[in-house]
Parts: sequence; structure tokens; C-alpha cells
Amino acid sequence: MTCGEMRNTVTIQKGTETKDDARQAQITWADWATRAAAITPLRGMDRIQASQLDSKVTHKMMLHWDGKTKLITPHLYRVKFGQRPDPKNPDTLKDRIFDINAAVNVREQNHTLELHCTEAI
Repeated sequence: MTCGEMRNTVTIQKGTETKDDARQAQITWADWATRAAAITPLRGMDRIQASQLDSKVTHKMMLHWDGKTKLITPHLYRVKFGQRPDPKNPDTLKDRIFDINAAVNVREQNHTLELHCTEAI
């Protein structure tokens, strides 16, 4: 993966779990890192192959492996990228949030991190 292919800028958010007054788990998300990424919406055969790992995967994101990205794990981190109209109020924009289903060290070479993501609606 070359730098030129990573033309999107994403914000990686880290979740912190706390308990509310009713002792229910709450996750608070905070921006953790900003990185260049190549984002590919999955379709057709790509989606069928990804479904073998997780039937909900909608996007694949490629990032360079570094001291921070190597720490990314599913459920503790998510990705914020771009905006789209809010379904409840089409006149306003809402951040696009992608839940991470899998984080793969491509070829175990510590060079590229592949994220299998589901866009949260």
C-alpha cells in the first residue's frame, strides 16, 4: 500500500467504559489519533468473502502500522470519517462512525493494518 492510495484522513477514537448511577456500563468516546487511510466500501464478491469473518462488514480500511495503530483492537476503538445527512433531521450533518470488527496485521509484517469495519447507522 503506497502513501498515494491512503488519501482519506480518519480519526481513531478510543472508548473508556464507566458505570452510570444505575451501574450500567457506558462508553465515552474521545479522539485518540488522526491517520491517513485507504477506505474501500465492500461490494459483491468482497462482501461475500468478508462475510466469512463477520456478516456485518461494510468497509475495509488500510492504515500504516505504527506505534499507535498497532494498539487498535475491536470494541475498544472506532473510526470517525466524514459526514452524512442525519436520518432524523436531513438538514443537518452527522459524523460517520465505523465500528471495528477486526484489526489485521497484514502478512504479520508490522507494515500495514487492515481494519474490517461496520458503518454505524
